[in-house]
Amino acid sequence: MVQLRLAVRSAPAGSLGDLLEATPTLYGVAFGGGWFLAFGDRGRLLASADGLRWLPRETGTQAKLLGVAHGKGTFVAVGQDGILLASRDGRGWVQVPLDTREWLYGVAFGRGRFVAAGSGGLALVSEDGWRWQGARAFGEETVSALAFGEHGFVAVGLGGRVYRSPDGLAWTPVASGTRAHLRGVAWSAGRYTVVGDGGTLLVSEDGRRWEALPPISEEDLLGVAYGESRFLAVGARGGLLTSQDGRSWEALSPYPAPLHGVAHGHRRFVAVGRGGVVLTTP
Repeated sequence: MVQLRLAVRSAPAGSLGDLLEATPTLYGVAFGGGWFLAFGDRGRLLASADGLRWLPRETGTQAKLLGVAHGKGTFVAVGQDGILLASRDGRGWVQVPLDTREWLYGVAFGRGRFVAAGSGGLALVSEDGWRWQGARAFGEETVSALAFGEHGFVAVGLGGRVYRSPDGLAWTPVASGTRAHLRGVAWSAGRYTVVGDGGTLLVSEDGRRWEALPPISEEDLLGVAYGESRFLAVGARGGLLTSQDGRSWEALSPYPAPLHGVAHGHRRFVAVGRGGVVLTTP
């Protein structure tokens, strides 16, 4: 059984509700290059080498940050109105100018390149994180998350949309069997796992054929990660779901506020959410 605990900061005086309203929300967390990076409202970016002690990083933007990836010694962060930041060390960040105002909801690294995607069907590709090329790879559809795995990239989005690509350049839509909005995707333990609204859980071993698992909750699931031989998913009502095989899931005691993202690194899970909350496993 996974037990999550609040591990980053002590709460200032006042109620939990006051704390949640006063602190910028964190929309996600990623692990790469030996670092956890948590990101969110008003350009907020926090870095941690162990998931316990966190330091703010100056991003130079007030835009919402919605995704982070690492590859080839470079960190990339994406978000609101086409914001894209790059960093060689995760400390100093530079805004990379893009010819778009589409929101970028996710970014992933694989096959030697970064791929970012978001609203309006936009996909951006870069070999180094600094120079980007774009195309309308998804029609006019919104992509909410991406992941790279053994069988290439998988992108998921609103209305049950799922796309696969061997290289991040050419994308093919595949049937997901659901119309639910899909919010998160991860590759681990030989399969892609997707989470979404209404407790949606999808699995695929190759990114082509997808199976819907029986939901154990109606809560919207917003993020999923794998580590320590188990999956962990988080939800919009603070829900925490865990699975050892990605198929049979159980609910843990929920956190009393929305959780938006989860990542694994250095033998621990880190989950983040509303009010800047950061939870970790011991």
